[in-house]
Amino acid sequence: MSVSAQEVKKLRQETGAGFMLCKEALFASNNDMDKAKEWLKKKGLSTVAKKSSRQAGEGLISSYVHGGGRIGVLLEVNSETDFVARNKYFKQFVKQLNLHIVAMNPIYIKESEIPVKVVEKEKEICKSQALVKTQKKEIAEKIATGLYKKWLEQVCLFHQEFVRDSEEKKQKVEEALIDLIARLGENIVIRRFSRFALGETNEEKKN
Repeated sequence: MSVSAQEVKKLRQETGAGFMLCKEALFASNNDMDKAKEWLKKKGLSTVAKKSSRQAGEGLISSYVHGGGRIGVLLEVNSETDFVARNKYFKQFVKQLNLHIVAMNPIYIKESEIPVKVVEKEKEICKSQALVKTQKKEIAEKIATGLYKKWLEQVCLFHQEFVRDSEEKKQKVEEALIDLIARLGENIVIRRFSRFALGETNEEKKN
């Protein structure tokens, strides 16, 4: 079975994956574009799993100031080597992540970082709100789960849809990170960030 250069180009534009990887995905998926995208996603997850234990001690510490000095972000993203830290795709990801944090104001990077007490409290709030809508247990549980998911999207970077400075495919920040790891072939870690808004107190930031 042959894979056309046009289809490879289209898949690259829609996913950002490398030429050979897109060609392999299309070949494995019998030129089915949707199946090829799913193949690339699984490939990315596999790559992440293999590389997640590898130490990432290089990378960039990046800063961004927005709104004439009213909002600022300090961000650290790690890679395994300085070579990847200088890569244009790595630098572009870090730049876009700065813009995203300014726009979306996450508090945590991922769900596992949220203190247990905070999670338990939020789940209780979601349950209470769900019971106001319905007394049926099964329906209330589904509503509570949906409310908790929406809350995660507000506070967790990985659960948020990536806000970029250019038009690209819609995906979560975690999915974009997986794609970058698959593309560059190294473990990449969003280590930490701080977002500052002029006049904001620490208590306001938590809320």
